Amino acid sequence: MSGTPPVRYGAAMVARFGWLYHWSGLGWALGKFRFEQHSAERIRKAAAEGPIVYVMLGASTLDHLALNTVLNRRGLPRSAWANGVSSFAWQPFMRAWADVFRRLTATLGSGRAGHAVTSGWLGRLIASGEPATIFLKDRAGRDHGDPATDPLLSVLEADEVTEQHVRLLPVIVLWNRAPETTQNAASRFLLGSREHPGFWGRLASVYLPGTTPLVQVGEPVDLTALRDRVRDGTQLGTLRTLLRRYLKRETKVVRGPTLLPRTVLQDMVLDNPPMQQFATDHAKETGRTVTDIRSEMAKEYRSIAANFHFGTIVFLSWALKPLWTRVFDGYDIREEDLERLREAMRNGTAVIIPCHRSHFDYLLLSWMFYYEDLVVPHVVAGINLAIWTVSLLLRACGGFFIKRSFAGEKVHSTVFSRYLGELLRLGYPVEFYIEGGRTRTGKLLRPRVGVLGMVMDAAARQEAQNITLLPVSITYEEVAEGGAYAHELGGADKQRETVGQLFKARSVLRHRFGRVFVRIGEPMQAQGATAEAESRQDAQWASFSPEVRHDELTRVGEQIIHRIGSVTVVLPTTLVSAALLCHSRQGLQHEVLLARVERLLTFLKDQDAQIADSLERPEAAVQRALDRLVRRGLVELHEVEGIRYWRAIPRRRVQLDTYKNQIMHLLAPAGLVAALWFAGRARHRDFDSLRAPYAWLERVLHREFIQDPETSSDDRLRRALDQLVAYGALNAHEGGWTLADSDLLDEIYGLMASLLEAYAWVARQAPTLETVPESDANFAKRLIRDTSWEADHCPIQRPEALSSVTLRNAAKTLLDQGLLQRQDGKLCAPGPELGAFSARLAGTVQFS
Repeated sequence: MSGTPPVRYGAAMVARFGWLYHWSGLGWALGKFRFEQHSAERIRKAAAEGPIVYVMLGASTLDHLALNTVLNRRGLPRSAWANGVSSFAWQPFMRAWADVFRRLTATLGSGRAGHAVTSGWLGRLIASGEPATIFLKDRAGRDHGDPATDPLLSVLEADEVTEQHVRLLPVIVLWNRAPETTQNAASRFLLGSREHPGFWGRLASVYLPGTTPLVQVGEPVDLTALRDRVRDGTQLGTLRTLLRRYLKRETKVVRGPTLLPRTVLQDMVLDNPPMQQFATDHAKETGRTVTDIRSEMAKEYRSIAANFHFGTIVFLSWALKPLWTRVFDGYDIREEDLERLREAMRNGTAVIIPCHRSHFDYLLLSWMFYYEDLVVPHVVAGINLAIWTVSLLLRACGGFFIKRSFAGEKVHSTVFSRYLGELLRLGYPVEFYIEGGRTRTGKLLRPRVGVLGMVMDAAARQEAQNITLLPVSITYEEVAEGGAYAHELGGADKQRETVGQLFKARSVLRHRFGRVFVRIGEPMQAQGATAEAESRQDAQWASFSPEVRHDELTRVGEQIIHRIGSVTVVLPTTLVSAALLCHSRQGLQHEVLLARVERLLTFLKDQDAQIADSLERPEAAVQRALDRLVRRGLVELHEVEGIRYWRAIPRRRVQLDTYKNQIMHLLAPAGLVAALWFAGRARHRDFDSLRAPYAWLERVLHREFIQDPETSSDDRLRRALDQLVAYGALNAHEGGWTLADSDLLDEIYGLMASLLEAYAWVARQAPTLETVPESDANFAKRLIRDTSWEADHCPIQRPEALSSVTLRNAAKTLLDQGLLQRQDGKLCAPGPELGAFSARLAGTVQFS
C-alpha cells in the first residue's frame, strides 16, 4: 500500500471544528443528529477489510458537516476529501490557513497538485487507506457531465485501487424523518422537498422542536466483486445505479414511501375497473343502484382508512415516553432483530405479524419503530377500538379498522381487501395480529387467516412489491391486563372497550410492569409461500377452492405462529410460575423451587430457547420474580423454623398459569409423553407403543398448542423422548426407554396436568347438565359455576383447570369430533364413544 499523498485538498473532514461552527449554533444543531450503533459497526467492519469510500447523493456542505460530526463522536475514520464541498470555513483559523499555504506551496513547487481526480491523487489517497467522500450529484442535482473529473469513475479505474478491496458505503443524511408528501410550490421553492431539502429547509428541520435528524449507513458495495461480475463497458453505469438504489433503500427504511393524502388513496382504492365492476355486480345481486353501492363503498372506506400524520407520531413519542420509562422498564430487542426489520423494508414491503398479549402491543411496537429510526407501520385494528376520540389518534398513527366478522359484510370486506392491497403495493409497512384477539391464557392462539389471506392474494397477484412476513414475539414480565384476564378466565364477562374504560385504566399508570421483550422470528417470503402452495396443489393460487385455500392459509399461519413461539423469551416470572404449578401441593421449599427452575432452564436451553439475560444468575432472578408475584398477591411466603416455603394462592393460580403458558409450546411434547407414560403404568416403553397414543393426544389438544407444520408427530415424539432422557426422567436403551426418575417425570407431567384435567372434566360433566346455554362461552361459565373444586369429592386438583378458555376449547373439540351434540338446548353423547374417550383421557390425569 502506497503512502498517503502529501497534498491536502480543502474538503478534508476535521477532527476539531473552528469558531464559526460553534458560534453560528451549527455545532448545537448538528449535535442533535442520531447515529446508531449498527451504522458505526458497518463502518468499522468495512474499514477493517480494506479502504472505504463514503457515498452520498447530492453535494451539500451541511450534509458533509453532519457526517463529520457523527464520525468524530464515534471515533470513526474521517474522509480526507470530498467533491463539491469545502471545509475551509469550519476549521480552526490557523489550521485552515496552514492548509491553504501547503496547497499553494505544492502548486508552485515540483509537487504540483492539479485536480484531485485528473491528477490521480484521489486514487492514490484511497489506495493509501484513507477514506474519501463522493457525492453522486452536484449542488444543482446534476450528474457529473465530464467523465474526466468524475470521482466515481476515477475510483473505479485507478490502477492503485484495483489491487484493494474497496468498499463504497452509502450514507444518508435525513434532516427530517417525516415521509415525503405533496407540497405547494412556495414551500418547495423555499425549503426544498423533505427528501432533498434546501439550505433553509435543512436548518429549519434541526431548529424545530421534536425533530430527530439522522445519519445512517447502508449496506456496502464491494468494488472488487462488482468488477468481477460486470463487464468493463457497463461498470460505471451499473455502479452508479446500484449506489442510488442503496441510498433510496436506506431512506425508505427510515421514511417509508411517499405519504399520499387520504382522499388520493381513496380514489386509488375505489376508482379502478375491478371495484367499478364489483359495484355493478353487487347492485344486481341486491337490487340496489350502482350509485348507492358506490356511496356505501366510500362510507366503508372512511370507516376503515388511516389518516397517517407524522406530527402526531412525534407528539405521542414524547407524550408516551413516561409510559415506557416509568410504567414499563423499557423494551429489549437485539440488533439482529432490528436488522431483520430493516432488510425486509429495504427489499420490499414488510408485514409485521406480532403475537397479541396486551393492548399495549400497538403502542409499544409503533413507539419502538419510531425510536429505532424505522418507518412506523400501518396497523390493522379491531373495529372495537374505533372509539370516537381515540380513533382520531389511532388513525393519525397509522391505525386502520376491520370488523370482527365479514358475514353479511361484502362491501366492507371488498373495500378493506383493496385498501390493504394498495398499502402493500405502495410499500407501506403493515402490521396485523394473526391471533385475532388478545390471548387471555398466555398461550399462542390458533391463526385467524382472514387478513393473512388478503396479504397472500396480493403476493400471488404480484401487484405488490416483494412481501416479507415477519413473525414478532412480544413478552411482558407482567401483563398490565393480567387481573382482568384472570377475572374473565374465572367466568366473568369480557368488558367492551369504551372511553369510560380508558379513564378507569389510569390506575395502570400507578404500577410498574417490568421490561418488555421483542424478538423477530425467521422471516418468510409471501411470494415464496404462495409458490410452494401452487406447487403442492398443482394449480394457480387464484383457482384454489375455498377449502384448499383455507388449508394452505392455515399452514402458513401455523408456520408464523410456530416461528413466533421459537423466539419467545423465557423470563424468570415464567419459570417460577411453571415451577410452582407443576404440582398440586400447597407449598414448595425455596431450595426445591430453585433447583426445579434450574432444571427447567437447562431443559429450555437445550432447545435453543431465547433466555432472558437476567437468568444468567438464576438465584437472583428467581428472588426478584418471587418478590414481584408476592406484591401482586399471587404467591405468599411462609417460614417454618427458618425454612422458606412459597405457596401459590389457590384462587390466583389461574393468573400464574398465564405466565407458565408463555412457554408451554416448548414443554408440551415432553409433557404429553409423561402423561402417556403414567397412563400406561409400564416401566418400559418402545416407540411403537407410544406412537399412536401420542398422535391421538396431540389431536385432542390441537386447539391448545400450535405445532410446526413442517414436522411430523413422529418427529416431535422422538424429540420429546430425547428431551426427557436429557432431563434425567428416562433412560434410553436399544429396545426403547425405561423410567429413570419418577419424580422428574412427574415434574414434567405436572406442567400438562391442569389442561388434561379440564378436558377430562368437560368429557365427564357436559352430558350431565340439565340445560346447556347455546354459546360455548356460556357453557364454560355454567360449568365453572357448577364445579366446586374446593369440595372433597371434586377430582379437580388444580384450580387453574377451570379456565373458561380451556373449557370452551374442550367443548369445541368434543363437538367437532361428534362425541357431543346439541339437542334441544342440551349436550348429549350420541353413542358410547364419549365414555371410551372420557376413560382414555381420564387415565392420563389419573382421575378417581
